[in-house]
Amino acid sequence: MAEFTQASAHNSEALRLATPPSARSRILLRLAADYYAQGKSADAFGMLDPLAAAAPNGDALVQALARAQRAKMYRAAGDLVAARRNAELAISALRSFEAVTDEFDTRVELARIERDAGDEVKSAAALERALSLTEEITAQTANPEYRASIAQSVRPALDIKVALLWNTYERLVAQKKVAEARAVALESLRAADNSRAIAFDQLRAQRLDSDADPKLLELQRRVSALYRDIAERRFQLSTREDRIGSNDRSARALREDIARLRVQVGVANTELAARAAPRGG
Repeated sequence: MAEFTQASAHNSEALRLATPPSARSRILLRLAADYYAQGKSADAFGMLDPLAAAAPNGDALVQALARAQRAKMYRAAGDLVAARRNAELAISALRSFEAVTDEFDTRVELARIERDAGDEVKSAAALERALSLTEEITAQTANPEYRASIAQSVRPALDIKVALLWNTYERLVAQKKVAEARAVALESLRAADNSRAIAFDQLRAQRLDSDADPKLLELQRRVSALYRDIAERRFQLSTREDRIGSNDRSARALREDIARLRVQVGVANTELAARAAPRGG
């Protein structure tokens, strides 16, 4: 609790000193999280509600982040309708702003919301969309500590997926659908050891390092370089958004650069998969 109190004091002082509206809005987001962690839900909602209701100074990214925070708080309070509405609105905006880590977290939260609502099909779909983002996130850094941190954030999503698959398995066994139950059991095992979600790029690198095909190594290096370029631009984008806001011309240009680089990653990965695939005969 002392750590939260210290963090709140720090953020409160930063809010007092902040001048640019975009900086004040982001400090309010952090302060709301601090208050909520201390059990001060009413204060946290009081800070988030104005940010979520209308984009502050036209900054739709701040609005999306506020909605994402509210989704978690509403789910914890048992209001799944409000939680779902906030999560879905946040996801669509976060995607357009290239906020991939926040999008991942919010999609996992949506999966929790649907699970709590009893809709396992929608929960599983939300998880799949979240897990599809992990390669892009993990491949953007060579820092092993940061990769380990990412892996820790992915594991809860995989735990939810395994639990959903287990529920499906038990239901199929009860219905005497042995073949379908076996297929779900195999899928559950794959999810429990989902190397593609946690360390896809590391495993691929190990595979390619021992491969004799120089073209594969060249493609791997190209994909890694593209992801580093994306990570650098995302850092620049985040810094600029914190200082000036998401509507800045340079911020828009950075998002366009990121989108262009992601297309190049997709092309390179397609060629990589084709060359790495085992050939018959």
